Amino acid sequence: MDVGAACAGVKKTTTDINPRMNRAPTCAAAIAVYNSRADVPYDYYELAWIEASGNSVWTTDNQLQTQIRNGAAKVGANAIIVNPVTQSK
Repeated sequence: MDVGAACAGVKKTTTDINPRMNRAPTCAAAIAVYNSRADVPYDYYELAWIEASGNSVWTTDNQLQTQIRNGAAKVGANAIIVNPVTQSK
């Protein structure tokens, strides 16, 4: 598990779900973003679960997605499937 923090108070947690699959890091800027599994146009392997959270006053959805992209690139992914951003109480 990799826990990191970035500016603007974003906390990111990455959990490998397929540790036997070891891939070289990729470029975060080139990672495709899909809104659901049904939107992915090809077969794929899930490499990790990445969760990002931050204070809603200081953190934008874009900052959260950037941290998720960075985490995905670190584990060698070429795409992410995002869940809707939710606000906790």
